[in-house]
Amino acid sequence: MAGGVTASQNGWRVIGRDQCTDVEIPGGEFPIHPEFAWLAQDCALLWHETVEPLQWPGCWGWADRAIRGGTQLSNHASGTAWDLCAPRHPQGVPIAKTFTAGQLQAIERLEARYFGVLRWGGRWTGKSVDGMHWEGQPGVTLEAVRELTAQLQSAAPHQPPPAPTGWSGPDAHGDGLGFRADLGDNGPRIQSLQAFLRGRYPLYAKGLTADGVYGPRTADVVAEFARRSAIRGADGRNVGPQIARSLYVPGFRG
Repeated sequence: MAGGVTASQNGWRVIGRDQCTDVEIPGGEFPIHPEFAWLAQDCALLWHETVEPLQWPGCWGWADRAIRGGTQLSNHASGTAWDLCAPRHPQGVPIAKTFTAGQLQAIERLEARYFGVLRWGGRWTGKSVDGMHWEGQPGVTLEAVRELTAQLQSAAPHQPPPAPTGWSGPDAHGDGLGFRADLGDNGPRIQSLQAFLRGRYPLYAKGLTADGVYGPRTADVVAEFARRSAIRGADGRNVGPQIARSLYVPGFRG
Protein backbone atom coordinates (compact mmCIF):
# COMPACT_ATOMS: atom_id res chain seq x y z
CA MET A 1 0.00 0.00 0.00
CA ALA A 2 1.86 3.04 -1.27
CA GLY A 3 2.09 6.11 0.96
CA GLY A 4 -0.78 5.04 3.20
CA VAL A 5 -3.32 5.25 0.34
CA THR A 6 -6.20 2.87 1.03
CA ALA A 7 -8.24 3.06 -2.20
CA SER A 8 -7.50 2.59 -5.89
CA GLN A 9 -8.75 4.91 -8.63
CA ASN A 10 -12.27 3.41 -8.79
CA GLY A 11 -12.76 3.75 -5.03
CA TRP A 12 -12.30 0.10 -4.07
CA ARG A 13 -10.09 -0.65 -1.08
CA VAL A 14 -6.51 -1.68 -1.81
CA ILE A 15 -5.89 -5.31 -0.86
CA GLY A 16 -2.91 -7.63 -0.60
CA ARG A 17 -2.06 -10.57 -2.80
CA ASP A 18 -3.13 -12.94 -0.04
CA GLN A 19 -6.64 -11.45 -0.08
CA CYS A 20 -7.19 -12.28 -3.76
CA THR A 21 -8.85 -15.27 -5.40
CA ASP A 22 -6.82 -17.07 -8.06
CA VAL A 23 -9.00 -17.06 -11.17
CA GLU A 24 -8.38 -19.93 -13.57
CA ILE A 25 -8.59 -19.17 -17.29
CA PRO A 26 -7.33 -20.97 -20.41
CA GLY A 27 -3.57 -21.33 -20.08
CA GLY A 28 -3.09 -20.12 -16.50
CA GLU A 29 -4.55 -18.09 -13.67
CA PHE A 30 -4.38 -14.61 -12.14
CA PRO A 31 -5.28 -13.06 -8.76
CA ILE A 32 -8.47 -10.97 -8.52
CA HIS A 33 -10.58 -9.41 -5.77
CA PRO A 34 -12.99 -12.17 -4.59
CA GLU A 35 -16.06 -10.10 -5.44
CA PHE A 36 -14.85 -9.61 -9.03
CA ALA A 37 -13.54 -13.16 -9.48
CA TRP A 38 -16.54 -14.59 -11.32
CA LEU A 39 -16.87 -11.58 -13.65
CA ALA A 40 -13.14 -11.59 -14.39
CA GLN A 41 -13.23 -15.29 -15.24
CA ASP A 42 -16.35 -14.88 -17.36
CA CYS A 43 -14.75 -11.95 -19.20
CA ALA A 44 -11.50 -13.84 -19.86
CA LEU A 45 -13.27 -17.01 -21.02
CA LEU A 46 -15.49 -15.08 -23.44
CA TRP A 47 -12.49 -13.07 -24.67
CA HIS A 48 -10.70 -16.35 -25.35
CA GLU A 49 -13.73 -17.81 -27.15
CA THR A 50 -14.97 -14.79 -29.11
CA VAL A 51 -12.14 -12.24 -29.45
CA GLU A 52 -8.79 -14.08 -29.54
CA PRO A 53 -6.97 -16.90 -27.74
CA LEU A 54 -5.44 -15.77 -24.47
CA GLN A 55 -1.70 -15.18 -24.62
CA TRP A 56 0.81 -16.33 -22.00
CA PRO A 57 2.66 -14.54 -20.63
CA GLY A 58 0.40 -11.56 -21.07
CA CYS A 59 -2.60 -11.92 -18.76
CA TRP A 60 -2.58 -10.64 -15.19
CA GLY A 61 -4.75 -9.17 -12.45
CA TRP A 62 -3.77 -7.83 -9.02
CA ALA A 63 -0.59 -5.76 -8.80
CA ASP A 64 0.56 -3.31 -6.13
CA ARG A 65 1.35 -0.34 -8.34
CA ALA A 66 0.28 3.12 -9.44
CA ILE A 67 -1.37 3.99 -12.74
CA ARG A 68 1.34 4.02 -15.40
CA GLY A 69 2.61 7.56 -15.86
CA GLY A 70 0.90 8.80 -12.67
CA THR A 71 0.91 8.55 -8.90
CA GLN A 72 -2.67 7.43 -8.16
CA LEU A 73 -2.99 3.75 -7.30
CA SER A 74 -4.08 1.59 -10.18
CA ASN A 75 -7.25 -0.48 -9.93
CA HIS A 76 -4.93 -3.47 -10.17
CA ALA A 77 -3.95 -2.65 -6.58
CA SER A 78 -7.50 -3.37 -5.41
CA GLY A 79 -7.73 -6.51 -7.54
CA THR A 80 -10.57 -4.97 -9.57
CA ALA A 81 -8.69 -4.78 -12.89
CA TRP A 82 -7.14 -7.30 -15.26
CA ASP A 83 -5.23 -7.28 -18.54
CA LEU A 84 -5.68 -9.77 -21.39
CA CYS A 85 -3.16 -10.44 -24.16
CA ALA A 86 -1.06 -7.44 -23.14
CA PRO A 87 1.80 -7.90 -25.65
CA ARG A 88 -0.67 -7.73 -28.55
CA HIS A 89 -2.35 -4.52 -27.36
CA PRO A 90 0.18 -2.09 -25.82
CA GLN A 91 -1.13 0.90 -23.91
CA GLY A 92 -1.22 4.01 -26.08
CA VAL A 93 -1.65 2.14 -29.38
CA PRO A 94 -5.01 2.83 -31.15
CA ILE A 95 -7.32 -0.19 -31.03
CA ALA A 96 -7.82 -0.09 -34.81
CA LYS A 97 -4.16 -1.07 -35.18
CA THR A 98 -4.28 -4.15 -32.96
CA PHE A 99 -7.86 -5.46 -33.37
CA THR A 100 -9.83 -6.45 -36.45
CA ALA A 101 -13.35 -5.14 -37.09
CA GLY A 102 -14.74 -8.54 -36.10
CA GLN A 103 -12.82 -8.54 -32.83
CA LEU A 104 -14.09 -5.05 -31.98
CA GLN A 105 -17.66 -6.21 -32.58
CA ALA A 106 -17.11 -9.10 -30.19
CA ILE A 107 -15.71 -6.69 -27.58
CA GLU A 108 -18.78 -4.48 -28.00
CA ARG A 109 -20.91 -7.47 -27.01
CA LEU A 110 -18.77 -7.94 -23.90
CA GLU A 111 -19.15 -4.25 -23.03
CA ALA A 112 -22.92 -4.61 -23.28
CA ARG A 113 -22.82 -7.72 -21.09
CA TYR A 114 -20.99 -5.92 -18.28
CA PHE A 115 -22.49 -2.44 -18.83
CA GLY A 116 -22.52 -0.27 -15.71
CA VAL A 117 -20.14 -2.51 -13.76
CA LEU A 118 -17.04 -3.08 -15.92
CA ARG A 119 -15.39 -0.91 -18.53
CA TRP A 120 -12.88 -1.62 -21.28
CA GLY A 121 -9.73 0.52 -21.58
CA GLY A 122 -9.91 0.45 -25.36
CA ARG A 123 -12.46 3.28 -25.21
CA TRP A 124 -9.98 5.67 -23.67
CA THR A 125 -8.20 8.16 -25.91
CA GLY A 126 -4.67 9.32 -26.66
CA LYS A 127 -1.86 7.83 -24.60
CA SER A 128 -4.38 6.38 -22.15
CA VAL A 129 -6.03 3.98 -24.63
CA ASP A 130 -5.49 0.48 -23.27
CA GLY A 131 -6.88 -2.36 -25.36
CA MET A 132 -5.66 -5.06 -22.99
CA HIS A 133 -7.40 -3.61 -19.94
CA TRP A 134 -10.69 -4.29 -18.09
CA GLU A 135 -11.66 -2.82 -14.73
CA GLY A 136 -14.48 -2.10 -12.34
CA GLN A 137 -16.21 1.18 -13.19
CA PRO A 138 -15.33 4.17 -10.99
CA GLY A 139 -17.75 4.22 -8.08
CA VAL A 140 -19.26 0.81 -8.83
CA THR A 141 -20.82 -0.60 -5.68
CA LEU A 142 -20.50 -4.02 -4.10
CA GLU A 143 -24.24 -4.46 -4.56
CA ALA A 144 -23.97 -3.77 -8.31
CA VAL A 145 -21.12 -6.25 -8.71
CA ARG A 146 -23.05 -8.95 -6.86
CA GLU A 147 -26.28 -8.21 -8.73
CA LEU A 148 -24.64 -8.52 -12.17
CA THR A 149 -22.78 -11.66 -11.12
CA ALA A 150 -26.01 -13.30 -9.95
CA GLN A 151 -27.86 -12.15 -13.06
CA LEU A 152 -25.29 -13.62 -15.45
CA GLN A 153 -24.92 -16.83 -13.45
CA SER A 154 -28.64 -17.49 -13.69
CA ALA A 155 -29.15 -16.27 -17.27
CA ALA A 156 -28.72 -19.67 -18.93
CA PRO A 157 -29.24 -22.48 -16.42
CA HIS A 158 -27.84 -25.83 -17.50
CA GLN A 159 -30.48 -28.35 -18.53
CA PRO A 160 -29.24 -31.91 -18.08
CA PRO A 161 -29.74 -34.10 -21.18
CA PRO A 162 -31.84 -37.24 -21.19
CA ALA A 163 -30.15 -40.18 -19.53
CA PRO A 164 -28.24 -42.36 -22.00
CA THR A 165 -27.99 -46.11 -21.79
CA GLY A 166 -25.62 -47.01 -18.98
CA TRP A 167 -26.81 -44.59 -16.29
CA SER A 168 -28.35 -46.66 -13.54
CA GLY A 169 -28.19 -44.26 -10.61
CA PRO A 170 -28.17 -43.20 -7.95
CA ASP A 171 -27.51 -39.68 -9.19
CA ALA A 172 -26.29 -36.74 -7.12
CA HIS A 173 -29.02 -35.04 -5.12
CA GLY A 174 -29.87 -31.63 -3.70
CA ASP A 175 -29.53 -28.16 -5.18
CA GLY A 176 -27.27 -25.19 -4.54
CA LEU A 177 -25.66 -25.37 -1.10
CA GLY A 178 -27.43 -28.68 -0.55
CA PHE A 179 -25.84 -30.44 -3.54
CA ARG A 180 -24.31 -33.79 -2.57
CA ALA A 181 -22.54 -36.46 -4.60
CA ASP A 182 -20.47 -39.59 -4.00
CA LEU A 183 -18.02 -41.73 -5.94
CA GLY A 184 -20.04 -44.11 -8.10
CA ASP A 185 -23.03 -41.79 -8.55
CA ASN A 186 -24.16 -41.42 -12.15
CA GLY A 187 -26.71 -39.42 -14.04
CA PRO A 188 -27.51 -35.93 -15.39
CA ARG A 189 -26.60 -34.11 -12.16
CA ILE A 190 -23.11 -35.63 -12.19
CA GLN A 191 -22.81 -34.69 -15.86
CA SER A 192 -23.79 -31.11 -14.97
CA LEU A 193 -21.08 -31.03 -12.28
CA GLN A 194 -18.47 -32.37 -14.71
CA ALA A 195 -19.41 -29.86 -17.42
CA PHE A 196 -19.21 -27.02 -14.91
CA LEU A 197 -15.78 -28.05 -13.64
CA ARG A 198 -14.43 -28.55 -17.15
CA GLY A 199 -15.73 -25.19 -18.36
CA ARG A 200 -14.76 -23.09 -15.35
CA TYR A 201 -11.44 -24.69 -14.43
CA PRO A 202 -9.68 -25.58 -17.69
CA LEU A 203 -6.26 -25.50 -16.05
CA TYR A 204 -6.84 -28.87 -14.41
CA ALA A 205 -10.28 -30.08 -15.59
CA LYS A 206 -10.05 -29.53 -19.36
CA GLY A 207 -9.63 -33.24 -19.99
CA LEU A 208 -12.56 -34.27 -17.79
CA THR A 209 -15.22 -36.11 -19.79
CA ALA A 210 -18.80 -35.10 -18.98
CA ASP A 211 -20.07 -38.67 -19.13
CA GLY A 212 -22.26 -38.47 -16.05
CA VAL A 213 -20.24 -41.03 -14.08
CA TYR A 214 -18.52 -39.97 -10.83
CA GLY A 215 -15.42 -42.08 -11.30
CA PRO A 216 -11.73 -41.74 -10.36
CA ARG A 217 -11.02 -38.95 -12.87
CA THR A 218 -13.92 -36.84 -11.54
CA ALA A 219 -12.72 -37.53 -8.00
CA ASP A 220 -9.24 -36.28 -8.92
CA VAL A 221 -10.68 -33.02 -10.29
CA VAL A 222 -12.95 -32.53 -7.27
CA ALA A 223 -9.96 -33.14 -4.98
CA GLU A 224 -7.92 -30.51 -6.83
CA PHE A 225 -10.83 -28.06 -6.68
CA ALA A 226 -11.05 -28.66 -2.92
CA ARG A 227 -7.31 -28.15 -2.48
CA ARG A 228 -7.43 -24.85 -4.36
CA SER A 229 -10.44 -23.84 -2.27
CA ALA A 230 -8.43 -24.41 0.95
CA ILE A 231 -10.60 -27.36 2.02
CA ARG A 232 -8.30 -29.61 3.99
CA GLY A 233 -8.38 -33.38 3.86
CA ALA A 234 -10.77 -33.70 0.91
CA ASP A 235 -9.94 -36.70 -1.29
CA GLY A 236 -12.53 -35.90 -3.96
CA ARG A 237 -14.57 -39.05 -3.36
CA ASN A 238 -17.64 -37.02 -2.43
CA VAL A 239 -19.14 -33.54 -2.54
CA GLY A 240 -20.13 -32.53 0.97
CA PRO A 241 -21.14 -29.23 2.58
CA GLN A 242 -17.74 -27.50 2.26
CA ILE A 243 -17.18 -28.37 -1.40
CA ALA A 244 -20.80 -27.58 -2.25
CA ARG A 245 -20.38 -24.15 -0.66
CA SER A 246 -17.20 -23.52 -2.66
CA LEU A 247 -18.90 -24.67 -5.88
CA TYR A 248 -21.83 -22.36 -5.19
CA VAL A 249 -19.66 -19.21 -5.15
CA PRO A 250 -18.58 -19.44 -8.83
CA GLY A 251 -22.11 -20.31 -9.92
CA PHE A 252 -22.76 -24.06 -9.69
CA ARG A 253 -26.33 -24.74 -8.61
CA GLY A 254 -26.60 -28.48 -9.18
